[in-house]
Amino acid sequence: MQNRKKQAPSGRKNAGSVCIAVLLCVLAAECVLLVQQHRDRPFGALRAVQTERITDPKTVYLTHFRGDAPNAQILDALLAETDKLYADYCAGRTSYAKAAAKLRSMKTLGAEDVTARAEKHLAAMEKTEASRQALAAAQKVEQSGDDAGAIRQYRLVTQADAEAYRTAKDALSAAENRLRTKALADAAEAAAAAEYDTALDVLTQALTVLPGDETLTAAQHQTADRRALTVRHTAMQRARIAADQNQYPEAFAALNGALEALPGDTLLEFVRQNLTARYLQFVPEQAVTLADQGKTDQADALLKEAQALFPDTPQLQTLRQTLDGYKPQKLSLMQNGELVEFYKAEEQLTDRRGSTYPADGNLYYSYDGAQTGRRSSSGEFQLDGQYSLLTLTAAPLQSYTAENSVILEIYGDGKLLRSFPFDRDTAALHVQADVSGVRTLRLRVYPISAPDLEHAGILIADAAVRKAGAVS
Repeated sequence: MQNRKKQAPSGRKNAGSVCIAVLLCVLAAECVLLVQQHRDRPFGALRAVQTERITDPKTVYLTHFRGDAPNAQILDALLAETDKLYADYCAGRTSYAKAAAKLRSMKTLGAEDVTARAEKHLAAMEKTEASRQALAAAQKVEQSGDDAGAIRQYRLVTQADAEAYRTAKDALSAAENRLRTKALADAAEAAAAAEYDTALDVLTQALTVLPGDETLTAAQHQTADRRALTVRHTAMQRARIAADQNQYPEAFAALNGALEALPGDTLLEFVRQNLTARYLQFVPEQAVTLADQGKTDQADALLKEAQALFPDTPQLQTLRQTLDGYKPQKLSLMQNGELVEFYKAEEQLTDRRGSTYPADGNLYYSYDGAQTGRRSSSGEFQLDGQYSLLTLTAAPLQSYTAENSVILEIYGDGKLLRSFPFDRDTAALHVQADVSGVRTLRLRVYPISAPDLEHAGILIADAAVRKAGAVS
């Protein structure tokens, strides 16, 4: 009996321990539930929404939904806040910078629908702001008096902002009218002063701002026609006057200048062609006439002038050859016939007065030796009828010591053309003889009242033939 009595307290103790353990488990479960409820942010947000009005949806979202999808009420509040930012900007209640900064901040929340709405509003705001800025810039430029610049700016204003677009449209029309009116007035003033290039520049610049403008285009065409008519008439008048005075370079300069201003003008081209034909007929005729008159320098200058205008013209090349024939040709270049006691000097010669003549290959002298019996000294040259004038210088040689005189005779095809007496005191003579049509030229020296040419030599220098006019 005693043993059973001692065991009874032990059973009660075990029962109490079980109760405590169960109680602890219940408390632990409640704690876990409370912790889970605390950590469940949507649940907390729901309580917050249910217990108070949402005045700062962004803060509520950041507090309870960061990284999670918000519930419908919070999402609607966020979208409404996004729409309000855009509406405030459109209504002018806030600046673009502030609204755009807040919209970008909404994008950082990470809520997909909110981000899409914010991006849409930002894109629309950018277009609206660009339009407003263009309007402001246009108004500022217009105030400075630059209608062209204002027009370009007004055209940048779009319908993204309806009010700005309406304002810009009316202002644009007014600026275009002012620009058009001023351009037409300035062009008319310049055209009245025959400053057609200036007038066309004014109209062209206006058309770069108002491309296709019918009024400006018509004025441009009218001015261009007046300019063409004036340029054409002036050039043709100047060319005709200059050509009538045989001042052909001035005539061509007038026409060429007009063709630079009016490229491809058919009338000017026609006039220039006719003037060219007239000129290329005049030059050879005039050059040969001058050459026939012995004015070879003038003929050569005329030809050079023509070749400068028309460098590769065949008839001018032919004329060059013709004029070259008029230039003096050394007698030594002609084919020699018979030379009788008539010599080409190999050294310089000196006349009785001490003048020297170089041995240039075209220096001749008659017999001047001490041997007796030389009754004649002569030389023949073939001219083949191509020349008209003979020129030469004749003088008694320094060795001329004879008392008697000699005669220098010039023959053409056996006919005496001219003769000149010489003695030891005769000065140098500059001789000309008409040799027109002469084929064979003969120079002859023979003595007068003396048996021979002993110590009575004559030098002949600078002998040349050329095509020329009358003998002087």
